[in-house]
Amino acid sequence: MAVKETSQIEDLENQLFARLKPIQPRTEFVDHLKYRLENPPNMVVESPSWIIGVLILAGSLLGGFILYAVLRKIIRWLSR
Repeated sequence: MAVKETSQIEDLENQLFARLKPIQPRTEFVDHLKYRLENPPNMVVESPSWIIGVLILAGSLLGGFILYAVLRKIIRWLSR
């Protein structure tokens, strides 16, 4: 069984090697890629302000209240 699997893998590798010819990339491209990988862009991460937290909390409370009121109306309407 292992010999058959090895043979299939070798056949697949040979097919891929025949279809995918290796290329020689341009030196400028390789150098630019190396530079970008070694020197990632500078990023500034801003800490969230307290205003955003308050807005999220207020929106959640308001949304919860509206959902509660709508569900209460639906339940009362269905229980008639």
